[in-house]
Amino acid sequence: MSAFAEMERQDLRLCILRFLKEDADYTINDSLLHTLVGTMGHTPSRDALRTRIRWLGEQGLVKVQDTAGVLIATVTQHGVDVAEG
Repeated sequence: MSAFAEMERQDLRLCILRFLKEDADYTINDSLLHTLVGTMGHTPSRDALRTRIRWLGEQGLVKVQDTAGVLIATVTQHGVDVAEG
């Protein structure tokens, strides 16, 4: 994997955390996140976005719930801390 590809992955994960942090209840589904990250210049496939969301969950930065095939992400306090730098 190139250094650029890794930087792009990291930026996408940070964008996800920042959008979740800005939401009133810290929770956004993967469909809306896909649209939101597009406004920041990211164009991941839906599968790639879900992979990043699950990775954030494995790191304890978000809680992930699969509801009828829709991933719902809720940022944790640790995720808020990361989003704030």
